[in-house]
Amino acid sequence: MTETSISYGIVLYELGIDKGAIDQAEEIFQEIPEVAEILTNPTISMDVKHTIIGKVFPKEMVNFLKKMCDNHQIGNQKEVFDAYHDYSNKKKNILCATLYYVTEPREDQKKRIEKFLCRKYGGSQVELTMVQNPELLGGFIIHMGSREYDWSIRGRMQQLKTNMKRGERVEFN
Repeated sequence: MTETSISYGIVLYELGIDKGAIDQAEEIFQEIPEVAEILTNPTISMDVKHTIIGKVFPKEMVNFLKKMCDNHQIGNQKEVFDAYHDYSNKKKNILCATLYYVTEPREDQKKRIEKFLCRKYGGSQVELTMVQNPELLGGFIIHMGSREYDWSIRGRMQQLKTNMKRGERVEFN
């Protein structure tokens, strides 16, 4: 993610635009990729691009998107929305983590994972993205920022293999 995209994401947050309007604009870009293609096309005039923005997007987002278009940043809209969400979560003390699993954990297990992450990283809540991954064989892996917590069978097997190569004693906690 570029510094410019991060700056735009922060500005978008600081403008105080309704989250629903931001989500709607992001959804338009995702569901209709031709919109981004048109808005980044150098052969189309800025007047036409501004008209399209005014007709397609929520009115709360129009000026922001026109400014991105004027500054030739509209092609980075995905990064800008990602930066907006990251900054918003940071301001609200929300942690973002990904849980990879074979069998989806029960609600009480998810709550314990969220409690662990909040305690470890000082968050008030966790936004947990769930991803099924049968290659883990069992157990789960948590990705939190640059950290990984591997409690999968595949991970344990790799640990066993590594320890056996080193001639170390094998212990599982």
